[in-house]
Amino acid sequence: MIEKKIEYKKLIEMEGSFVSPFEDLVPGALCPNNRIARFQLVIPKRWKSKYKPLCFHFAGTGDHDYYRRRVFLANQLLEAGIGSVIIMNPFYGLRKPNDQRGSSLNYLSDLFVMGGSLVLECHNLLRWCSRLGFGPFALHGISMGGYMATICATTVAAPVSLIPCLSWTSASVVFVEGVLSNSVDWTTLTRQYIEDSAYSRVIRPRIQPSIKPIFQFKLEKQKEPIMMEERARELATLSSDSPRVDQQQVYQTTMSPTEAPPVGRPPIRNPMLTSQAPNSSSLSANTSNPLVLTINGLSYLNNLSKLWSYVKAHNKLHFYVDNYVLDGAMSVLRSVPSVLPVTSHFPPKPEPDPEVREFLREMLDFFTHLGNFPCVSDSRLITSVTAGRDAYVPRDGVVPFDVVFPCAHIRTLPQCGHVSAYVRNMIWSQDFHQAICDTLNRHMALHYGSLQPVFGKSVKATSTA
Repeated sequence: MIEKKIEYKKLIEMEGSFVSPFEDLVPGALCPNNRIARFQLVIPKRWKSKYKPLCFHFAGTGDHDYYRRRVFLANQLLEAGIGSVIIMNPFYGLRKPNDQRGSSLNYLSDLFVMGGSLVLECHNLLRWCSRLGFGPFALHGISMGGYMATICATTVAAPVSLIPCLSWTSASVVFVEGVLSNSVDWTTLTRQYIEDSAYSRVIRPRIQPSIKPIFQFKLEKQKEPIMMEERARELATLSSDSPRVDQQQVYQTTMSPTEAPPVGRPPIRNPMLTSQAPNSSSLSANTSNPLVLTINGLSYLNNLSKLWSYVKAHNKLHFYVDNYVLDGAMSVLRSVPSVLPVTSHFPPKPEPDPEVREFLREMLDFFTHLGNFPCVSDSRLITSVTAGRDAYVPRDGVVPFDVVFPCAHIRTLPQCGHVSAYVRNMIWSQDFHQAICDTLNRHMALHYGSLQPVFGKSVKATSTA
């Protein structure tokens, strides 16, 4: 049911809702708020080709409404000739149960209900959009949304483009090894596991092996951590790119005209200071601030546009913001409760029982590992964007994405963590946007016979909706 429709100058926005099919499959699993599936459809008034592509956006952790995905990605895709369907996640936003606090699910089983609901709701939306003449379709999400988009794609018979970002092949590493493992109530899980023998005697044997034997994959531990090797390569790259500077010239440039050179070093004639000599009044005025002399002497940097082009070309500003500012700030914020004199509301949790930890890993692998789902219709239509320093979704010892989907395209952002990759794509980068456009263009070439890219900012409008 369409609840709202607004026509703007260049786009049409619609919001709709329907009863989740999961309510019929498992009655009572969804509360009254959660049983109503909601979405927002954003399409351009004027399409850039005879095709009407739609990208389905699945919510990441903490993304409760449409705004974030609409502003930072869907609006950009409109300029590329791609419409968007923004899906409200179960247990989020208007679908959040009344007794749920924020984004934290009350029960572990809610995670499986969320995935099952999204799969069925995505199928309903795909059929509805197909009847309206839209297509081809792309499924996209960031972090948890990327994983949900992937399991939905494995259950679709027709070829669909898939662009999971900052996700991997199983949810087990996220809650057992990643940063979010601290959010698990290990005390309650351990008590339930010990008190009820059905978990160890009945359930656990039934979920073993939790991963299909053909996907069993173990990585050998290297002598040195991967992070140290990457850091060493980056430092070597930075040192090779840095220009060589004459230390004497730097000293003479920043030195006040009244200061004498060090003993044993002959005076150096600095052209920057010499150029100031004809105007003695300006020289004396700038004597108190040696930095002014330095800046005035850099005549080749007067053009600010050239300086900005230099920074963008070398990508060093992005490097420092990604690694040191963003990730460093998150580390500081996480450590605040331990350094403040007040009592922390999040006391350190005891180390989980190894058997309980392994049971949770096996159960999550059994229900969420992509190798246990059907194969996608065409794995060539997959582009996965990952962060090289992702602490939320560790990849060591996990079946790689291109092993589950051999023809998938993997793009790695080597200088980014999980948070910084997300933030940089909101501010200046377009890694996710470009991956969606490239995958849909590949979709057009493989299944529609298109010889040239169709979707992108360079494509001109040729038809009207």
